[in-house]
Amino acid sequence: MKAVGIIFEKFERRVHQVDLSGVCLYRMNVFKRLFSLFIVFLLILGSTKTFISAEEMSDSDYEYYTYAEKLSEVGVFVGTGSGYELSRSPNRIEGLIILIRLLGQEEEALTGDYKSNPFRDVPVWAEKYADYAYEKGLTIGTSETTFGSLDELTSHSFMTFILRALGYDDGAGDFNWSEALEFSESLEIIDSHLFEQLKSQEFLRNHVAKVSYDALLAKVKNSEDTLASHLVRIDAVDHDIAVHIGVLSSDLVANLDNLDDLSGAGDIDSSYVDENGQTPLLGPATASQETLTLWAVKKGMSQEGLDLIPIYYELCQTKGLNPVIQYVQMCLETGYLYKVKSQSGVDASYHNPCGLKISEGGEDYKAMTFMKFDSWYDGIDAHTDHSALYAGVSGYPKADTKDPRHFSWLLGRVKTVEGLSGTWAEADYHIKVLKLYQEVLDMK
Repeated sequence: MKAVGIIFEKFERRVHQVDLSGVCLYRMNVFKRLFSLFIVFLLILGSTKTFISAEEMSDSDYEYYTYAEKLSEVGVFVGTGSGYELSRSPNRIEGLIILIRLLGQEEEALTGDYKSNPFRDVPVWAEKYADYAYEKGLTIGTSETTFGSLDELTSHSFMTFILRALGYDDGAGDFNWSEALEFSESLEIIDSHLFEQLKSQEFLRNHVAKVSYDALLAKVKNSEDTLASHLVRIDAVDHDIAVHIGVLSSDLVANLDNLDDLSGAGDIDSSYVDENGQTPLLGPATASQETLTLWAVKKGMSQEGLDLIPIYYELCQTKGLNPVIQYVQMCLETGYLYKVKSQSGVDASYHNPCGLKISEGGEDYKAMTFMKFDSWYDGIDAHTDHSALYAGVSGYPKADTKDPRHFSWLLGRVKTVEGLSGTWAEADYHIKVLKLYQEVLDMK
């Protein structure tokens, strides 16, 4: 792990529900190295993960579990012999270590020669962290000789750590510890739903996972950089890993052949947006099958891909979805039906048009974690069921569906293309979908 500097002033965000099902298959990259900087609970979380299936959890538990899984996929949230322990309260020494890693100072803390801290209650394995933090004035103890290592960490204290990592200084008057939650909400580091949870519920490690993931997407003080983009820019975090876990916009066209530049979408005509200027997932087809076919041919779509168009129109009509949006999303997810080989090993034989994983989820670069459907009809049925669930269609969630990740907590979470960013995939996902959608509309 690279040291970013002793003080975070050298550091120059939006995820609500992450489903992991909409990661573009063809842009999975082999990891270059461990994503080894942020929100990691490494020593405090142990070294082995106990698998827990989705069926064994409540919907609310699974909602947080997805964040732990994202971090686990890059080896930074590996759990203990008891699993992730998301229902346990974090303690102060855990919070301190998180802060040091947020600052990019772990290497310096573990290898530097710092004066011993005076605290008698710091575990042996954490002494180097405490030495560093004491000398640098990152935090204080509960007395002259105690740190309160095993005392429960409060939500206010953890948000104070997060804010400090983002460059805000409570000592200089940027915010007050007692109002750290309110200040974080005002900066949109946390949303109103999470704010109410942190105010009213016991602070647990599941909250730590969610807050930490969201903080990666938050803007650093006095900068347009998010924490993730800054760490990538200074080469402290691998770009592909950051894109892979959905905290950084991808530059996928740079290394792909036969794909148009997807950066930036034109303004969608006002007749196709709602009263808030958003592009609804629900509604009638905004282009004919003939027009969509002409667009797909222009993009170089194979006959197999063209044959999917009438299936999308049939299934979307019964579910109230706009088939044009669903089809262009498929094109984005599969690289125009695998014109570019998927690095996960998934291909057309999987009949998986949108990157749906098996119910338990798994690593993006392993084909075995992706659902394999018997036919394109089944795969598109699952795709459109998943979208209809997101959009809150009446009658959903369904008891009988091909969608392997048909979780009730996703109901009504996203009603527009814009809302797919940070929920279905990474932060700029909607821009790419809208870019393709606009191309179809322009052909009418």
